Amino acid sequence: MGDWPGGTIMTKTPKEPAAPENGGRGRKNVEAKLIRAACALLSKRGPRALTVREIAQHAGVNHGQVHHYFKGKKVLLTAAMRTLAREHWENTAARDRDEHDVPPPLALAQDQEYILAVIRCVVDGEMDLATLELEDGISVPRRIVNELIVDPDFDYTPAQVKAVAATFMTAELSWAVFGQYILKMIDADAAEAAEVEAAIARTSRIFLDNPDLLV
Repeated sequence: MGDWPGGTIMTKTPKEPAAPENGGRGRKNVEAKLIRAACALLSKRGPRALTVREIAQHAGVNHGQVHHYFKGKKVLLTAAMRTLAREHWENTAARDRDEHDVPPPLALAQDQEYILAVIRCVVDGEMDLATLELEDGISVPRRIVNELIVDPDFDYTPAQVKAVAATFMTAELSWAVFGQYILKMIDADAAEAAEVEAAIARTSRIFLDNPDLLV
């Protein structure tokens, strides 16, 4: 498989008017604070409920600066989701992967801020925000699917590859979001929780390692 170009991916940022020569550092600082605040709040509130005033208050800046630097909420939320997607891509690139470049089972749960932001965007019907990773060419599942399709050692049709990937993603997403809830509902103590998680991890790999069970 090819190398993960994590260090070379450039995320898209909104076009900005030229800043005063002596104000560049201050502007970048405000922009960074607003983007980080939007990242944090997107995972808790979702794009529809989130307001410009909330983001500015969380960032500790005047809400007028959102419009000044980002022209409004949508551009700021786009910059925030691009930031989260890039961080997820880089985190995945840093983890050990198998011979098919697939991350370790249940690794998605380690990027809670990103996955919760994605889910809230999907629930709010903001699919363009949820799938920005595709536009920026930094989608982990899309990259895995595309590479498996052309992998001569993975002898399945594109539809079969996508079915296997979708099944793997379903297990990963479910555990990332509902893992703690599931453990609570089954009354698993700490030792049992570790055993349950290990079993879920093995299960999430079954169809990837044995595609014939699905196709």
